Amino acid sequence: MTMVKRIVPLLKKIQHYITKKLLKFMRLKRRIVLESHPDLSGNTFEFYEFLLKNKVNLNYKIYWLVENPENYKKYAIKNIKFLALKPSNIIKELRKKIIIHSAKLIISENRMIHKTNPNTQSIHLHHGTVLKDVSGIYNFGKSYNYILCPSKELVELYKRLFKVNKEQIYICGYPRNDLLTKPNNALDRLGFINYKKVILWMPTFRQHKNKERTDTAKTLPLGIPVLRNEKELIRLNEYLIQLNILLVLKLHPSQDKSYINIDATSNIIILEDYQLQEKDVKLYDFVGQTDALITDYSSIYFDYLLLGKPIGLTIDDIDDYSLGFVYPNVDEYLVGDKINELRDMKSFIQNCVDGIDVNKNLREQVNTRVNIKTAESYSNELYKKVETILK
Repeated sequence: MTMVKRIVPLLKKIQHYITKKLLKFMRLKRRIVLESHPDLSGNTFEFYEFLLKNKVNLNYKIYWLVENPENYKKYAIKNIKFLALKPSNIIKELRKKIIIHSAKLIISENRMIHKTNPNTQSIHLHHGTVLKDVSGIYNFGKSYNYILCPSKELVELYKRLFKVNKEQIYICGYPRNDLLTKPNNALDRLGFINYKKVILWMPTFRQHKNKERTDTAKTLPLGIPVLRNEKELIRLNEYLIQLNILLVLKLHPSQDKSYINIDATSNIIILEDYQLQEKDVKLYDFVGQTDALITDYSSIYFDYLLLGKPIGLTIDDIDDYSLGFVYPNVDEYLVGDKINELRDMKSFIQNCVDGIDVNKNLREQVNTRVNIKTAESYSNELYKKVETILK
């Protein structure tokens, strides 16, 4: 046993040495590596579809880093390949390293993909406008040539948070936001068409599913803000029935669901990612069709500002939110109807029905500060940068 413990680290050192020497002689190839969380989603996926639209895959092999490549065996598109984020053996690990090292371009949005070739160009799209204080969590440094930033006002903030210089900041909106204003039949596909209003509730995660982080010192009775017990859940559902309103709860993909103690009711639906996939609906196609948003410290708040629709804020645990915020004056950015208890929730819903939105003008002021306006799509704007890299 002692001998095995000695040999395994030695073999790993030998493997690392051989790999390093092998990669040193590899040149860049016509390869693009992509990452998103969940797999094939968010900003990266929207931009990926834009690449397909422009037939980039005819001249470049595009590799997706995914949890399980077996799930995509039937994905028959020319030059589209899938690699495991965590390869199961040495051979697959070596193949992944070779592809990343020889890629001309790496695009990610959640997990950091460290480039090993100084000639590789890399872009980090991030998964939303920064609100939480992520100081020390990310250090993009030399791993990325460009970091997407959605407005000029946020450049200095992004430089400080992500430890990059001004030349690494590329000002452009998020590709997924192109979907918000595109007409689609998402509500029909999901079976949400027989309601007077559809309100989306998207709380951020408070306990990470991988046990990596707990961002609040407060444990919520039902795992979501505002509602204190099942009786309040029932009362809210009864109120929604009276008004013929559907409340769709979409949990954060990183939320540890063992903390969630809420069951769906007739007018409160819990929407899962697999349900969207089954109905062939993208999350932001659905988001754009909703009538109002309820959220807290999630980056979707900034995206939803583009729609100019009502926003309710469930920030009753703000004093216990240990991660904190990047803005000392967070109230200047988080503008919406404050929802601290059930009666506030009912009041917000009633205002949505009555067309009352007292914070609309204030939110538009925030929108002009945090979201850059462009005549073209955000994907098209990003493509301008990518084109210069791929030439």
